[in-house]
Amino acid sequence: PALPRHAQPRVAPIDIITTIPTRT
Repeated sequence: PALPRHAQPRVAPIDIITTIPTRT
């Protein structure tokens, strides 16, 4: 919705894919 994706209670699959290479 109007909330930023990092404010979502759940992590979207696209966020996970973006987070893995970033934290690695």
